[in-house]
Amino acid sequence: AVTSEGATPLFLAAQENHRHIARLLLDAGADPDASGTGGATPLFMAVQEGHLEVVRLLLRAGADQNRANSFGTTALGLASYLGNLEVVRLLLLAGASADAKSNGLLLAALTGRADVVSLLVLAGVNCNATGDGGVTALSLAAQQGHLAVGRLLIKVCNCDIDKAAQDGCTPLIFAAQGLHLEFVQMLIRAGADKDKTTTEGFTALCEAAYQGHSMMVQLLLQACADKNKATKTGHTPLSLASHEGHLDVVQLLIEAGATLNSSQPGTAPLFLSAHSGQVEVTKLLLEAGADKDQVGIEGATPLYIAAQEGHHQVVRLLCHVGADTKIATSKGITPLRIATQQGHRTVVRLLLEAGASASEEIMFDGEPPTMTEIMKAPASLPLAAANNERGGSWALPALCT
Repeated sequence: AVTSEGATPLFLAAQENHRHIARLLLDAGADPDASGTGGATPLFMAVQEGHLEVVRLLLRAGADQNRANSFGTTALGLASYLGNLEVVRLLLLAGASADAKSNGLLLAALTGRADVVSLLVLAGVNCNATGDGGVTALSLAAQQGHLAVGRLLIKVCNCDIDKAAQDGCTPLIFAAQGLHLEFVQMLIRAGADKDKTTTEGFTALCEAAYQGHSMMVQLLLQACADKNKATKTGHTPLSLASHEGHLDVVQLLIEAGATLNSSQPGTAPLFLSAHSGQVEVTKLLLEAGADKDQVGIEGATPLYIAAQEGHHQVVRLLCHVGADTKIATSKGITPLRIATQQGHRTVVRLLLEAGASASEEIMFDGEPPTMTEIMKAPASLPLAAANNERGGSWALPALCT
């Protein structure tokens, strides 16, 4: 007989630690591998609840410990995840398969069970085995910042410290993404490749800069990470930090000699700091020698983009250093026109004070517009250009997860 959830009497006996009842049921011919919801067997339930003697009884009755549930987890994987050392030891002695050991290693690494990892290493587990998405145990430990597990895998297991997942994330990138400074330091000392990239082109330094972790950025720079290595959309660590307003990181990268300007439209650090209204970062970049009039997407300058977004403090700063108020986009739209159209009164006043002409004639591709063109003119430059018909590269790529 089974319940509505598919649980057999043996399943319930294993769950409740009724060892003697379980023996009676097995002697009467109960199937030790009959599964319930999610593919869980009596052995799974005994492991989950930590009922060591019931686990032993089921193994002696021939329960298949290498069978995975519907989530791909084996009995050993579950015991490893829970950190039940005695159950792990019993399952290993009972002949866990290589796949079951790998499953156990991945789940133990994920939850930081260093004692379980140590047992599995002694049992000959493949330390470079991969799970969903191609992640290794070291990557999972790095993602969570489990130092003790990381040390075991590197020093005892001699695993591949640069083995990447399907999205290109290496253990170092996972550690940087999780802001685990000590783990990053450990991997660098072990010789990890600091300039490996994700499929989107993000390095560990890009991750640290984007998230504003100045100590990690400094550590990576001291380890000679490439300070100018850009993502596939052309964003460097400096441009990422500039857009997010991470002043300390911007300072570190400038001092390290990071490139201030960009040949790819829309990715220059100053353009991005102007777009997001980062006044102090913009000031720092200008003082370091960033080109105040460098053009970005469709010919937009930092002044244009700050005017469009209504960042009057950035506009004031750019005007103060002499940014050209007359440079128009490829569609003939000037900073004054876009600020007027967007209703940014303070920005309009600042631009007029800086010399913008109140009687300027709006030009379209070098020619005076017709009334139809004026009516169809865009209200603002489309920053999410990657999503419109003209194409472009503004949209920041998603980080690896």
